[in-house]
Amino acid sequence: MKSSYRWVHIVFFGIIGFGLIACQTTNANHVSCESASNPFDDNPAMSESEYKGGYFPNIQIGRVCEFNGQVAKGQVYKQEIMKDLVFCLKPDELGWEIAITNSLQNDCVDNFSVPVTPPWHGENPIFIGGYQFRNEDNTGENDGSVNVPQKTRGFNFVFNHEDYEIMQSAYRCTYWNIDCPTEALSNTKVEVYRSRGILTITDLNLGNLMPNERAWIESMKFQVKIYLPAK
Repeated sequence: MKSSYRWVHIVFFGIIGFGLIACQTTNANHVSCESASNPFDDNPAMSESEYKGGYFPNIQIGRVCEFNGQVAKGQVYKQEIMKDLVFCLKPDELGWEIAITNSLQNDCVDNFSVPVTPPWHGENPIFIGGYQFRNEDNTGENDGSVNVPQKTRGFNFVFNHEDYEIMQSAYRCTYWNIDCPTEALSNTKVEVYRSRGILTITDLNLGNLMPNERAWIESMKFQVKIYLPAK
């Protein structure tokens, strides 16, 4: 009886321990910033919907901040770029969502990238999932026949919560016909500043490589570049 109790005890706390590991937050240690000109003027490096929609940076880019990181399945990743600007990777069952937010203390719920990074339907580059790197029936690597974002992900973002709310409202009005402004507010011009980041996956380990299943990401290493004003 004691032996059986001990086994249940070990299994129970083993499950709890696994859950704690899966919810760990990983923080990078070093961000390097240097002067830079706007790399998106002549070569926007954006999807057609982004470019035609005018979502390229409308700030005067003067520097780029760069860092490397790594993350394992289920982990949250956070890196402060500057005061009130934080890069996050928010985990889901297949990988992560790229997010820009304003605090290390929150759960990256308000994602400053969502309302300014098209497309609004289909595969969005801020969502990184293991299945995107596999073919349609999950029997081999993606040979290009599945048209989804790959290891380089461009994403746009605004700089503060107020601008995030403005763009979220615009998005909800355009696509869901809710939160639309009154006629008076519609005639009020508001300048919302935005910029762009690039995440490049440098190493990728996939799991659940079973035919006709959806692969997930076990771990990945990455490099991030965030383009900012000079000051």
